[in-house]
Amino acid sequence: MRFLLIMSLAFTSLAQAQILNLDRENVPDSLRKKWAVLGSFNFSSDKQKNNLNDLNLSFEMDRYFSRSKYTVSLVAKNDMVYNGKSQIQNEGLFSLRLRDNDSRKLSPEPFVQYQWNGAWGMLSRFIYGANARVKLLDRKGTDAYLGIGAFNENERWNWAMVTSPEYANKTGDTTRQIMRANLYFKTSFKITKNIDFAGMTYMQLPMNNYFTSYRWFVDANVYYKLNDKFSLFFHWDHVKDTYRLVPVSSYLYSYATGLQIAF
Repeated sequence: MRFLLIMSLAFTSLAQAQILNLDRENVPDSLRKKWAVLGSFNFSSDKQKNNLNDLNLSFEMDRYFSRSKYTVSLVAKNDMVYNGKSQIQNEGLFSLRLRDNDSRKLSPEPFVQYQWNGAWGMLSRFIYGANARVKLLDRKGTDAYLGIGAFNENERWNWAMVTSPEYANKTGDTTRQIMRANLYFKTSFKITKNIDFAGMTYMQLPMNNYFTSYRWFVDANVYYKLNDKFSLFFHWDHVKDTYRLVPVSSYLYSYATGLQIAF
């Protein structure tokens, strides 16, 4: 088992990335082993009236099963921002996913995920479900996949970040449990010998009377291989959610750039 370290250089917030390193075309040799472990760490501190501290952690572990040609992926992320002793931001996720290792035309893709985001007022979101994963294209340097499925979503929010005056007297937490339909498209390809792209977009629709109230997510990444040990990456994601449990902003985005080091 080899270890891959990713050092983030700049970011606006935790990137809730859905693209894994095993989804890429130019995958480092260490990710062709039975086990692959990846991690990132970033800490920044800015002295103002109080110390503004930002800590970003990320972890990915992939287990390859050569006989069944399936992969289990565990991902954990956390971003915490403090102004002195006051917490400004705390967001993160844990996810577990089983997927085909690009060997089948049609395959199941079960998943489970737990996430939170204090900046939104989202105390917790727990989802579990499955997709049918369809291989549209898989040739040297390029692939494309389509997924369709459904999942159960359990959320708990507070009203702390709601600014509308009509909700000024709202207190306590509010919860919701719904089923959502899920549709995604994922592709990766080599731009040049040393540059590759990996991205996906998905649409999630509530399976109730608000079916047209969508959640649309885009995750795009470009990787530039400097040599056998070092690569640069550039990341962008955004989400447009028109069916939030509480009336906070429906559009959010984040971006990041960093240096990837393989040992």
